[in-house]
Amino acid sequence: MENKSLIKSIGGDIWKLIQTHIVMLIFGVMVYLPVGVETENRRILTLVFSILTVIFYYYLIDLYMWDVGARDAVSARGAGTKPNIFKGFIAGLFAAIPDMVLGIAFFIINHYREYSDGLSAANGVFALITQTWEGMFMGIKMSLIGKSGGAWFYLVTPIIAAALAGFSYFCGTKEFTVIPRPKKAKE
Repeated sequence: MENKSLIKSIGGDIWKLIQTHIVMLIFGVMVYLPVGVETENRRILTLVFSILTVIFYYYLIDLYMWDVGARDAVSARGAGTKPNIFKGFIAGLFAAIPDMVLGIAFFIINHYREYSDGLSAANGVFALITQTWEGMFMGIKMSLIGKSGGAWFYLVTPIIAAALAGFSYFCGTKEFTVIPRPKKAKE
């Protein structure tokens, strides 16, 4: 498969992964904000809720990419070819571009924030935008790392999601699953 046709074929998958991300960022912020981390009990509760939110986010990625991989495997078998096992990881990487851009910008600006008032103000803006965009991870970051620091955290999260998308796609092509799949209703 040519690179251009591969990119064209994963466009819908990328959009679906970004939609899932947007829905989960809203859900993550909704879970985090009412509880907060002001006391030790709230911090623990926020951490638990946030971990469950992240697990649900990764579960949604796994469900979708596994199905895409399974469909591609059936199509490839019908055509007498093999599916591109990297398609899921590539789709995950493209879907993670907004995460990576925000994470890298926030990391760089956060590192140099003390050199000028402008960079300090930009750090506050990028912190707000990045933490909101990664809303499903906000509770984990605030509970474990705290409000200041931890800019590296937002460099790691998109890579994990892309790797999971690739792994789930690969498992779908092999029709192997650890996570139970919902049963389809018989027509």
